[in-house]
Amino acid sequence: MTYTPNVPQANQQIAATQGPIQNNFTYIDTAMKINHTWNGNGISTEEAGSHQKVAFPNQGSDIGSLPSGIASVLYSIGANLYAYNGAKNPVSGVSGSGTVAITTTPDTFLTLPVTSGSSPIDTIGFVLFTQGPFIGITTPIFTFFSLAGSLYVGPPIRNISGQEGVDLFMSPSMNSLNIRRLNSSDYIATFKYIYWPI
Repeated sequence: MTYTPNVPQANQQIAATQGPIQNNFTYIDTAMKINHTWNGNGISTEEAGSHQKVAFPNQGSDIGSLPSGIASVLYSIGANLYAYNGAKNPVSGVSGSGTVAITTTPDTFLTLPVTSGSSPIDTIGFVLFTQGPFIGITTPIFTFFSLAGSLYVGPPIRNISGQEGVDLFMSPSMNSLNIRRLNSSDYIATFKYIYWPI
């Protein structure tokens, strides 16, 4: 169903345009129920017209200017939400968790989107290993970032304060994080990560 603007015209009688007018009201009713409370389609007690959620289409590229009279805008590129007020500001971080085998053989545990088509996705983040033979006071927290389509990581953690030595490094393809142990025995570690677009 489509919306028909400009009905009725000044030279049209309402009876002659009843069909398009009714279609317009049906269109408005259907459209307003998307992401909004409208005519009791939510929990029936919230104020009509209020947002139930806000959905952003994938922009594909950054916003570079503000409409007249607008101080800031929110927009989404992929899974990331940005605010723009004359400068691009990341709003949401991308996070996750999992397990990985820590052995002397490198194991890929996280692949990052470093490009979107031919455009680089610049990010900065952290990964925390939350389980394993970490008996010292230093917890394995690594920093990483991607810049111009390549991924970079912080230095390895050597056997500090009795903690297991581990090495986090980028893959040859420059888009994923690998980890391996530097000494002692193999084990399974859990990890959590978060990164933001910059």
